Amino acid sequence: MAILAAAMCSGTLNSSGSACNLPDATRCCPELTTDLHQIAIPVDSEHRSTETPLANVAIFGFQFTPGHILVPMNARVRWTNYDSSLHTSTSLDMPPVWDSGFLPEPASYTYDFSITIRTYPYFCAAHPDMIGSVEVRLPGDATGDNSVNISDFSILASNFNTSPRTYSQGDFNLNGTAEIGDFAILAANFNTSAGSRGAAIPEPAETVAVLLFAGPLARRWRSAC
Repeated sequence: MAILAAAMCSGTLNSSGSACNLPDATRCCPELTTDLHQIAIPVDSEHRSTETPLANVAIFGFQFTPGHILVPMNARVRWTNYDSSLHTSTSLDMPPVWDSGFLPEPASYTYDFSITIRTYPYFCAAHPDMIGSVEVRLPGDATGDNSVNISDFSILASNFNTSPRTYSQGDFNLNGTAEIGDFAILAANFNTSAGSRGAAIPEPAETVAVLLFAGPLARRWRSAC
């Protein structure tokens, strides 16, 4: 299949007969950048999973683990409380984007991140020092530059058929492996950007400001409960 040949471009011969090594795919294999949508069509229909990507966060030892996660837009994040104490997962936005309410052990809460591409800080309303964040990216954006391009392709190709892998290493469907399904996701979103999706990209200062005021906001939120 053509997409497999593209994934294996590194160390092989391109159409002109010369050796091709990533990240030089744009120079020696220009056909990969111009025909990515076309070559991915058979893979997209045959291999793309119908399941929504799911990321898990454990609440244990009075902390969120992992404390920062990367997910594609429209992914779901599930928090599960493994502590005997009550905890929440509550967005630090005002008003909160999500709020789990108090979770006893071993209750879970799931939120669908079909929202703006940016980083969302959150905390536990019962224990304001517990803070985490969810970074929402375009599907296929491994580099975090708010676009899906040949750099993301190169990262995925260099990690193809390996595990465990993270989102920034090409695991776009969050199943722990960089595989053919991730190529289908990348191809479906290739040459798109956050601006073309109409998503607002906040200035970094906004996120920093939210984190600086996390303590006061948390205390105010807790007193209101």
